[in-house]
Amino acid sequence: MSEGGKEYYKPVSKVINSKSAPIRGDADMDGIVTVIDVSTIQQNLAGLNPENYNEKAADCDGDGKVTIIDATIIQQHLAKLPIEYNVGEPIV
Repeated sequence: MSEGGKEYYKPVSKVINSKSAPIRGDADMDGIVTVIDVSTIQQNLAGLNPENYNEKAADCDGDGKVTIIDATIIQQHLAKLPIEYNVGEPIV
């Protein structure tokens, strides 16, 4: 999108009240899935202990562990590529 001739990023996922349930892919628990969640997963994998990190939300493929595959799934979601995971939806 553009505003005043400048391009800006519009998130793909809508904001959900994350206090009720974590959102699949929302690794930083800010209520929306963005590229920041990819960075948060990468920081965690590098041992940097990112702030507000949520392991359950970061595990996009639901295999019980967070890997670079989970970060890739979020990137595919943000690029609007077809994926088989419910990224951006509450985890029940």
